[in-house]
Amino acid sequence: MRWLVLTALLTALPAAAFAQDEDAGAVTVEVHTERPPAGSMRRGLVPAPGWVLYLGGGLLVVAAGGGLAWRLARARRK
Repeated sequence: MRWLVLTALLTALPAAAFAQDEDAGAVTVEVHTERPPAGSMRRGLVPAPGWVLYLGGGLLVVAAGGGLAWRLARARRK
């Protein structure tokens, strides 16, 4: 039963992507975004400079590596 559903989905998805009405007009999407000033901290998804995110991510990776090394060293001592 799973193979039947999977086969039906895999054959229907490409057919649905190519099935378009010939009389359908072109769709135009207009997007208007208003950005805050260049020096504003409100710019972007996170209200912090980019280097803070990179520093936090780097510290997280180093801490995870240190924790893994500590657990491996403790496991070998036993």
